[in-house]
Amino acid sequence: MTNSKQKKIFISICIPVYNEELNIQNLYSQINEISILVSKNVNFEFIFTDNNSSDSSWSIIKALSRTDSRIRAFKFTKNVGFQQSIYFNYMQAKGNAAVQIDADLQDPPSLIIDFIQSWVEGYKVVVGVRRNRNESKILSVFRKIGYLILSRIARFRITENAGDFRLIDREVIEILRQSQNPDPYLRGAIAGLGFPEKRIIYDRNPRKAGRSKFNFTAVVKLGLKGVINYSNLLLRASQVTFMFSLLLSLSGIMMYIFSKLFVKNSNFPPGFTSIVLLILISLTINSLFFAVCIKYIQNIHQVVTRNEPIIVLEKIE
Repeated sequence: MTNSKQKKIFISICIPVYNEELNIQNLYSQINEISILVSKNVNFEFIFTDNNSSDSSWSIIKALSRTDSRIRAFKFTKNVGFQQSIYFNYMQAKGNAAVQIDADLQDPPSLIIDFIQSWVEGYKVVVGVRRNRNESKILSVFRKIGYLILSRIARFRITENAGDFRLIDREVIEILRQSQNPDPYLRGAIAGLGFPEKRIIYDRNPRKAGRSKFNFTAVVKLGLKGVINYSNLLLRASQVTFMFSLLLSLSGIMMYIFSKLFVKNSNFPPGFTSIVLLILISLTINSLFFAVCIKYIQNIHQVVTRNEPIIVLEKIE
């Protein structure tokens, strides 16, 4: 990667953890083996963020830290969410670049070497793109539809079938730091910066131990976060729907006036019900999209006030 006269690269390996007691030791062993393979050119730090696990995950991390000074770890007072955990991890990284990898070992740690090589070649963003993933067909189809919709409606292109298994350069980390978004959708935030990215295609491994925390509900919430944060679709839809409802209401009023002025012996009262219904539908639709606007205002409020900071209960430095 580098010649012997060059300064060693420093890479941060960021690992969010939530109830992964059965996988942490195995993951550490694999990334430690990688660090030995490239030790001539690369130094590492391993940063664990524990999302207030209820199992022995934190105890295992503490035990590992006593034998490896490269380990830094932070345990939160509560579960702050997957994306916030990753963001906090990035903010603690001291490396020239940071690699995020889940603790469940579904993303192969061996690809970290390929990520670093691509970064050395000049890419500030290196993304792992999943060719196959072991999950139910229903969830797989739903996920593909979600990626397709998001890629079409986002203000910029978001790589399909790419999770958070990626490498980002120090410059990208510092730009993310400036955003101070307490509820980030990192895939969109990083893609929105516009840096050329290298895509490395791989097959995702099945989970061998522990239970997945990313169920159908979590997938939906993450997808909605992407739509709300990085698309104006809902706001545009509310505007179009409002105008359409308004035109229908105005058309009904004009028809009423025309009937009164130019149609003799018109029996208008029975049609009055239709006009009332149109108005009620318009009010209903506007109320629905008013809720969408409130959601945007809520997000702005969170960014401005940052009223739910991440609090570290314990840390290892």
